[in-house]
Amino acid sequence: MSMHVAEYLVHFSNILMLVAYSVRDILWLRWFAVAAALTNIPYFLVRPERLWPPVVWALVFATINLFQILRIYMERRPVTLSDDEQKLYDIGFRSLRPREFVSLMLAGEWKNAAVGDRVLTEGTPVSSICIAISGTVHVQKRGEDVLDLEPGQIIGTALARRRVASRPSRRTPAILGPMTHRAHVFVSRRIPDDGLDLIREACDLELWDDELPPSRTELLRAVAGCEGILTLLTDRVDDELLDAAGPQLRVVSDLAVGYDNVDVPACTRRRIAVGNTPGVLTETTADLAFALLMAGARRIAEGDRLVRAGGWRTWGPLSFLGTDVHGSTLGIVGFGRIGQAVARRATGFGMPLLYAGRHRAAPEEEAAAGGASFVPLDELLARSDFVSVHVPLGPATRRLIGAAELRRMKPTAILINTSRGPVVDQAALYEALRDGIIGGAALDVTDPEPMPGGDPLLTLDNCLVVPHIASASRATRGRMAAMAAANLIAGVRGERLPNPVNPEIYET
Repeated sequence: MSMHVAEYLVHFSNILMLVAYSVRDILWLRWFAVAAALTNIPYFLVRPERLWPPVVWALVFATINLFQILRIYMERRPVTLSDDEQKLYDIGFRSLRPREFVSLMLAGEWKNAAVGDRVLTEGTPVSSICIAISGTVHVQKRGEDVLDLEPGQIIGTALARRRVASRPSRRTPAILGPMTHRAHVFVSRRIPDDGLDLIREACDLELWDDELPPSRTELLRAVAGCEGILTLLTDRVDDELLDAAGPQLRVVSDLAVGYDNVDVPACTRRRIAVGNTPGVLTETTADLAFALLMAGARRIAEGDRLVRAGGWRTWGPLSFLGTDVHGSTLGIVGFGRIGQAVARRATGFGMPLLYAGRHRAAPEEEAAAGGASFVPLDELLARSDFVSVHVPLGPATRRLIGAAELRRMKPTAILINTSRGPVVDQAALYEALRDGIIGGAALDVTDPEPMPGGDPLLTLDNCLVVPHIASASRATRGRMAAMAAANLIAGVRGERLPNPVNPEIYET
């Protein structure tokens, strides 16, 4: 090759370097320019007397470009989103570059993305598609239109990438610029913003936004590739779900105090942290338990139904006779935090207090709870006017209150259950209420949940049922959401959960 051609190549590489320097965000051009400059080194070695000035300049430009490439990878520029970009972010995309380039990530349940009349994905997985946003962008989620962007609303280059469900989340390709790793997490229902905002800020969030929980098939598909999942008591977490999620799963955060929906030993075997939300709902649940006690005692719901049906004809001395709360004996089955909180409320009504459990409480706890007396369960059932159940669900407590236990109760006694539905044998409860073996029942939890509309218990006037609302105050549910979010975020970061159910995973 003649030296003239070599000189032309050197000058070309220098010009390319200047162009690359002026449009520094096009990384492939920068890399190409660096490569072009380096190819001139052999010519310099042959005839250094003629080529050293332009080659040296080419190498200087190459060095500058390499530093610029490194800076582009390393810098962390604050992101300012337009209204349209914010809308994209809210519905599942992530805007990574705030300048003339917009980077989008297509993930989870997104079905179609189109520019103008050209459909890009058609619901099939793609590794990467680089598109110039010059026409109308039409986006669908689960078959429903969620966004249309007109030409000029977003301009530049974008990358759409559909997540491969069987693999964990990966870092965005370098062409999009720097990105700190954001763990991909799934939240199985909309929760209060106290927790959801924390998760959005820290993680790549996929949210099941329907009112009803996901079906089993939908749940297994949604957790695939996740590093963390936030579940509710309606979501069964077992080996099947853990297999569907994949080996990268680090944490299961349950938005509840009880975690009978989670196979904790299965999670522990896989060194997956499990978290719950203890303590936060104690007082709120105790409020509802006492509200159910009073409503059952004074037949509140039954009277309300009569008035609404137009059946209130007159006041009568024998109408709606109930049970006095003050001075009546309250038996508490399970004397943990919630049971003790119920006992404290009962002291204001001058109620003698009995409790039964696996262990006797400390004397100071008995004193703080109004001087409650520890007795065997059979004695508690026989002596109590009200029996309030507050035990966790497990093999020892499933059907704890069955036909034999109900027969030991007074015929005027009222049973209150705010623990878990399977703690009470509902078939036996129906027969006891129907036959007058006990006076009434007030239930916040049932078996199954939700209770079918045709359940026999709903035909009885002496049975009050509410839809599992023990913790349903704005403040308490907000604190529960924040605690569950804290567990989730700590888990995906590899940190110890604030409220771990299986702390033994941290011991080795």
